[in-house]
Amino acid sequence: MDISRLWVTYAAAALLAVVSTNDTTLAAISPYVPDAWSRGNDADTSYFGWDTLEIAGPPDYGFLWLLDDASPDLGTGITATGTRLFQGTDGAGDPSPTTQGHISSSQNYYSFFDNSDDTVTATAPASGTGGYTTVVLQVFESAGGDGIPDLEFTMDNSIDTWTPTQHLHNVTGVGLAVHWAEWTAPGNDLTFSIHMTSLGPHRVIDSFQVDTYWTSGPAPVVNSITSVPEPGTWLLAWGGPIAVLARRRKFGRQK
Repeated sequence: MDISRLWVTYAAAALLAVVSTNDTTLAAISPYVPDAWSRGNDADTSYFGWDTLEIAGPPDYGFLWLLDDASPDLGTGITATGTRLFQGTDGAGDPSPTTQGHISSSQNYYSFFDNSDDTVTATAPASGTGGYTTVVLQVFESAGGDGIPDLEFTMDNSIDTWTPTQHLHNVTGVGLAVHWAEWTAPGNDLTFSIHMTSLGPHRVIDSFQVDTYWTSGPAPVVNSITSVPEPGTWLLAWGGPIAVLARRRKFGRQK
């Protein structure tokens, strides 16, 4: 067979395989995982996140549904405890200062008229005492966004002294964006609270992913990542599914 035709055939087959990927597989794609430890859930490590936000039911708060989800759908055998993603001061308990809900009818994140004002909380596991805990939050944009460049993430230091190690952001070759925010703190079984804000409204997000790691060593473990994945990496993972994602994630008012 002619070599050029062979490559065309191979490329077409690969593209068909990617386009045919189902929604569950698309949701599980992660452009980057920690390089300082193995992602998973055990005595010292946890991985969890939200790709499909649960809608508990009425009331429809303002424009969309109120965000208060304590059941992550990413991660298996989650060892972190108290996992929760909510809007405002206390979700269903007190959504202020937001004036609309932050869950769209397609069960993803959408702050339509509001600026983002949301929090991720959990307690990271540890098998011993002392040492250091590292937490990474990754936030992935949905199709139809604008690169979510203005998202900011702050860690509540009211109980434990968390030190930010890096906040990375990149808009990919297919127009989707990712944020990587990382912190460390001395201690074990630490409860963390990450507050996400934006400078403007209309933030669209596909998923929130959290990794935690505890070490008994004399220094914190920090990932060596210096930039979020380059467009070429994203094209391999997302080039075909973008049309599927666009169909999967539609933003609209609750009916």
